[in-house]
This record gives sequence, structure tokens and C-alpha cells, in this order.
Amino acid sequence: MKSIRALIIDDEASARENLTLLLSRFCPNIEVVHACNVLHKGVDYLKVNPIDVVFLDVEMPEHAGYEIVDFFDEITFDIVFCTAYDKYAIKAFEISAIDYLLKPIDVGRLKQVALKLAEKQQFKMTQTQVNHINTSFRNTIKVMNRGERVLLKKSDIIAIEAQSAYSVIHTTNKQYTASKNIAQLEEELKEDLFFYRCQKSWMVNLNYIQSVNKTNRTVHLSQGIEAKVSRQKAKEFYEMVRL
Repeated sequence: MKSIRALIIDDEASARENLTLLLSRFCPNIEVVHACNVLHKGVDYLKVNPIDVVFLDVEMPEHAGYEIVDFFDEITFDIVFCTAYDKYAIKAFEISAIDYLLKPIDVGRLKQVALKLAEKQQFKMTQTQVNHINTSFRNTIKVMNRGERVLLKKSDIIAIEAQSAYSVIHTTNKQYTASKNIAQLEEELKEDLFFYRCQKSWMVNLNYIQSVNKTNRTVHLSQGIEAKVSRQKAKEFYEMVRL
């Protein structure tokens, strides 16, 4: 698991040094990459550097720590308050701080915070992986090609041609004979607006159209594929492609 990048904002040098030492010794998963003595310096750093968590003092010159939310449209980092006063617990709750540490900092409580941050990081990584998988599946279609299961990228499909209960899928590199009829494939691809059913036996990818012949109602696609356009769909289709 990658290190959790931390920023410390505290006007007391001894507090910054002590927290840095405690994190280094007891929370090796947290890396202190920078420390500031006033809020505006921390804000400037955050705006140009990726940070996972800010350990933030409350009572500081110029600005209170909880005012950090006023400098950002969106808070993309976690916040842990570090203060000698417990009266700011409600403020911590109001700005959705992940935790609240009282000075002098208890090592046990600091370890709990480190664990909480690690669990949150793991959850984010898992969600990112899940989202990537979901996106990959949304961009593909699964077909049986002569008994073999094949995953095709939708963007590689030039056209689909009906052949009775089967379909020939023309792609940028080869043809596949899918054990699905064209109506089934049309239903699976209905959310992808670049596919258009231009005739009973043809569905085309609009991105691969090279020319159309309105006289004999044909559409010429990449790889020399020629599809038919039905009389009923002709007007709508020609208006759509504007060729």
C-alpha cells in the first residue's frame, strides 16, 4: 500500500517536530511531506501538491485552523485536528474532520487515526478498481463466436450484419459470428448512441461511415463494408449523418 502523504499546519515549531517524530516512529504508513506555521502557507501548498491528510492546529495567528474550508471549493484531503483544547470538537464535526487529537498527543490515539486513514485509503483504491472494471465492461460486449466466448470493444465494431438467428460482427481487425440475433445486440447496444439500426439486417457504427449513396440507399463504411439503409429509415439516417 502506498504511503499516506501528510501535511502539518501548526504555529508551534515544537508541536510540528513532535508530531513528525511520532508519525515516523509509530505510524510508518504516514509520510510527512511538508509542514507550515500558518494556515495560508498550508493552503498555498495544498493547491499545488497532492496531500492525503492535513494534521491541523486550531488556534493560530491570522486564521483559525477550521477556516481552511473557506479556501477551497471542494475538500479533497482528510483533516485531523490537533489542539490543546477540546472545545473545538463541534467545529471538527462541522467541517467533517476525520478525527480529533488532543495535545499532548497520545500514541494510542494517533495509531487509531493512522489505522482509520489506512482503511479509508484502501476503500478508495478498491472503489477506483471497481470503477475501472465497470467502465471496461461498459465499453465492451460479450459474444459467443463459434463456441468461444469473446469480449469485444464497442468502439472497434464497424457494423453488425444479421444472418438469420446469428449475427456477423464486423470489427476493425476481423469478423465474428455471434450466436445472438441482431435484435438482441441492438438491445445491448441501445445506450451507445453511435450505433444505429439503419435496416432490418444492418446496424452501423456512425463513427466509421465514409460515404452514403442515397440513390440505392447504401452506406459505405471502413474496411470496405457496405450496409443497406431501409426506405423507412432513410430520411432520419441521412439527416443524422449529414453526408
